[in-house]
Amino acid sequence: MKLYEEFGAVGAWLDLDGHFGNSIEDTRSFNPIVDKAIPRDCNINPSGKNDHYVSHFKEQLAIVGEKIKKNKVHYVVFAHGADSHLDDDLGGYCDTEHWVECAQVFSDWVNEISLSIGRPLPVTMALFGGYRKSNYKAVLDLHIDSLATCLLNIDKRPVSRS
Repeated sequence: MKLYEEFGAVGAWLDLDGHFGNSIEDTRSFNPIVDKAIPRDCNINPSGKNDHYVSHFKEQLAIVGEKIKKNKVHYVVFAHGADSHLDDDLGGYCDTEHWVECAQVFSDWVNEISLSIGRPLPVTMALFGGYRKSNYKAVLDLHIDSLATCLLNIDKRPVSRS
């Protein structure tokens, strides 16, 4: 909301946390600026399991990508919560292969959008969530895999349309 109020920047929340964006959606009822800062169709959350989950994520990224190209969205937050993993104590949507694939899909998408708009897309990564009483290290490993995938794959060079 601060980015919107101070700079007019509109964001997209790519919510791969297992508890879809309820903090954003719940805030809409008492703070109408949220609707402008993060439009309803930009608070996305894939559904399904494994292949379908990844496919649905790609579909939603395409929608957000079009908004970015039209300068209607100015930055993205990638919220890759480990509680969307199938082994999470609260249940989830993806096995490890598909969960990490989402980070790869995201980083490839960031590169594609950055090239398309002729500048790096501003990105914030939020790695949170994950409930495994018997194996907290597995949660940390997922976060490390997601962060490493994105950091190694998002092109940090200046973008040129030539």
